[in-house]
Amino acid sequence: MRELMGQAPTTLGQITALLHVLDVMYAPLPDAPAGLGVAVSFEESGFEVISVLGPPNDLNVSLTVGIAKDVPQDRLALLDFCNSHTKAWSAFPVYLHDAPDGWDVVLQVNYPVQVLVDIPPFFMSMLQGVLDVGNHVRRSFVDAGLGGQPYEWGPDDTLRLLHRSTM
Repeated sequence: MRELMGQAPTTLGQITALLHVLDVMYAPLPDAPAGLGVAVSFEESGFEVISVLGPPNDLNVSLTVGIAKDVPQDRLALLDFCNSHTKAWSAFPVYLHDAPDGWDVVLQVNYPVQVLVDIPPFFMSMLQGVLDVGNHVRRSFVDAGLGGQPYEWGPDDTLRLLHRSTM
């Protein structure tokens, strides 16, 4: 599978080396059909998945936070929520991921790996910033009564979020 990933393994290697330098613990994740990734936990703040897709996006890195999983399939209400939050926070877009195995709402940002490697403080700021904004969006999602379940740190949800982040 990795032979079809182009530079994705190298890109992920650059990110894990940077995480090591920044003293950020991460958990390797099994390869997804369309990409590779690791999970980063900030304990009580939550977790996010760092992923890299195969070509032509193998030099870009995605930071993804799960807002809710297995949400009720009310497309109009969910898209309205995602669009209103993306309009208010355009640097942190919120998406509906409608898959056959369940609908999820996620927040995802993408950066060229070279920017993150060249400016480690920016990378660290974005790691925490994405999580902080994700927590704010999650509270708004709960307040809106849109249902679903929270993502929880563990092998099932980290792998699920990796799959959502790469498809």
